[in-house]
Amino acid sequence: MNVLQSLDPWKDRTYVEDERKWSKWHLPFTLVFLISIVLYSTYAWVRFATQPEIETFSLQFSREVGSEEIVVLITHSHCNATTVCDRRAPELHQVFGPDSSAFCPGFATSVTVAELFTEYRVPLCYTPDQGLTGDGLSVEFPWIDEDEFFRVSIRSVPMNSQVVTRTEIDVQPWNRKTQVFQVVQKKRKSWGMLDEGDTALESKELVLSNLQYDGRWKGQRGTLRLRLEQFASTFTVARANSPLETFASIGGAASVIITCLGFGLSMFLFCSSKRKKVRPEQDPGGIDDVVVIEVETA
Repeated sequence: MNVLQSLDPWKDRTYVEDERKWSKWHLPFTLVFLISIVLYSTYAWVRFATQPEIETFSLQFSREVGSEEIVVLITHSHCNATTVCDRRAPELHQVFGPDSSAFCPGFATSVTVAELFTEYRVPLCYTPDQGLTGDGLSVEFPWIDEDEFFRVSIRSVPMNSQVVTRTEIDVQPWNRKTQVFQVVQKKRKSWGMLDEGDTALESKELVLSNLQYDGRWKGQRGTLRLRLEQFASTFTVARANSPLETFASIGGAASVIITCLGFGLSMFLFCSSKRKKVRPEQDPGGIDDVVVIEVETA
């Protein structure tokens, strides 16, 4: 205790009565404050290190994600790869007009006569005009017999994951159908010491989000439109709190602790002073004061 008292910066001051009371309780309450801060800091950092990761969902414009590649394979109900098929071959239409130039840079209008049982890798890009005559990727069938149909198999090209989307759809005479795809990506956010770190892309895949029937043609033709949704789904995995937020919580806890200690000490000293005022003074031993008179003799 003598060592602690020697560290008291107020030990050489001249106090009035109230200052002595505060100086008496200053060191114990300071120790309580420091111990509380150490305990809470330990709890906060252990909780930060063991906290589970959370996953948040957001939508991102598909034009920011970019175009995706798909593999289109067209087969016929009455033909196979080993026989000669004299049906009229379908056509792959890639139409990207002036309105889509800002969303699909580098793409132009093109028509490819697609042979059956042959895979074609084509870009799939978002276009603002999603109407029946709008821009985008379409598979046109000039002629389909009534008892036949074409089967279109669509496979996504693996991007940052091993997940591959495969869809199959049959196009019969007079059909006008549309398949709408959406990009789903997963990101992971890393934290720096004082701020948010980088966000890395973990996986990215193409999923079928909608299938719609657009009516029918007047004739033996068929159409399959392939479109990309306007928004891509983004899932971000990150820790719930950052190191900076942990430091902030410790600072907030320190202010709460010191406020509570100061209020508690004030109330304690106030109550103790009230008790001393109402306590009656006691005469020690009931002995009156004694006066000693010295008499000098000649």
